[in-house]
Amino acid sequence: MHEEGHLGGHDIDVTFSDVDRSSPSSKLKEIIQEQKVEIDNLNEKLLKAKWVINYLEQRNKQLEEKHTLI
Repeated sequence: MHEEGHLGGHDIDVTFSDVDRSSPSSKLKEIIQEQKVEIDNLNEKLLKAKWVINYLEQRNKQLEEKHTLI
């Protein structure tokens, strides 16, 4: 929505989408969305790291068993 008016000799040109984007709640929603994306990325990295740790633990166990047999 776009409104124009005249106030005290000054033209007023307000775009409500601009006002909405600059409101505190809109900024908070934007920050929350950005943090959700970051959390999702960190969670994916965590899952990959857990997989690598599990793989390395299993591989280490295999090598220890092999070393014991030799």
